[in-house]
Amino acid sequence: MGKCIEGDQQLTDMLDYTKDKSSPTGLNHRVNQLYNSMKQADSASVWLVSELNSLRSGIIRKPHSKVEHLNTPISLEYSSKVELDSDALPSKDRMDRIIEEIEIYRDEICKILIESQLVSSPKEPYYFRIKSVASFSSKEGKTRKLQEALSNSRICEDDMYGVLQIMEILTEKKSTWESMLSSNDNWIDLSMALLSIQQKILKARWMVFTYINMRIGCRAGYNFTRISPIVSGTTNAQPNDTIRFNVYLAAYNEYRDPLSEVQMVQGGTFIKTEKGKSVIEVVVPQSGEIEVKGKLVNTLKNGLKRYHPWSHKIKVVEPK
Repeated sequence: MGKCIEGDQQLTDMLDYTKDKSSPTGLNHRVNQLYNSMKQADSASVWLVSELNSLRSGIIRKPHSKVEHLNTPISLEYSSKVELDSDALPSKDRMDRIIEEIEIYRDEICKILIESQLVSSPKEPYYFRIKSVASFSSKEGKTRKLQEALSNSRICEDDMYGVLQIMEILTEKKSTWESMLSSNDNWIDLSMALLSIQQKILKARWMVFTYINMRIGCRAGYNFTRISPIVSGTTNAQPNDTIRFNVYLAAYNEYRDPLSEVQMVQGGTFIKTEKGKSVIEVVVPQSGEIEVKGKLVNTLKNGLKRYHPWSHKIKVVEPK
């Protein structure tokens, strides 16, 4: 229920944001776009959760004691008071359709999330094109196969982790789904399996809402305690040179450094992270130009990760 409530609150927050008449026109237009994306994801989630809830409610006859629609886990003490309605048990065909509906839902909300990202050029839109997920035998193998399945998609770097997480939550081998949804004349096990799937759906919905909210900084989840200036530019100059340099504001948490991970993609060696800054060391070659690339990874308050790619070019100058 926690993710359901949090998701509802995020939807309400975005709706409130659409009513803020003090926002610039451009922001109002963007907020309405994002709210519509959230409503699409919400409609898909509500429909599938309702379908599963109807299925859960239909597998038992009216109990002798008051047990309603299994909206909460039911303790085993009720098992002697509730009869299994074998005629209402989902058929294998219906279970196959449930598995298919889960996959359709997974692809639909990933598409909504990916396409809600603002693009720098209409000619380079973000899109979701998934290949069939190959079989896997471990969690690591599952992640690898999902990455391969997403290789035909164009996904913003900020959204990649979230999309992959949603895919992992709602992807299982068919045999695993079939095992979960096998009743074996035990209505409690079947009901709990359906409830577990509903919780997966609500978590995926919450993740989509979280990422969409972060598009405009609404409930972004960052947890900063310090803001410090950073100056970036050359430290050498000749007489009468005109130089430019950049000044940035860097926000970080002095008690829990937000840079939880630094990934080196090309060249350079990561040394340490402190006070919101990561120190990278690189050995300069004899001549030419080198480019160092990497990703900073920070964890938000809600546990989600955000990836921030960076690059730095160094031109080797011959000594005079």
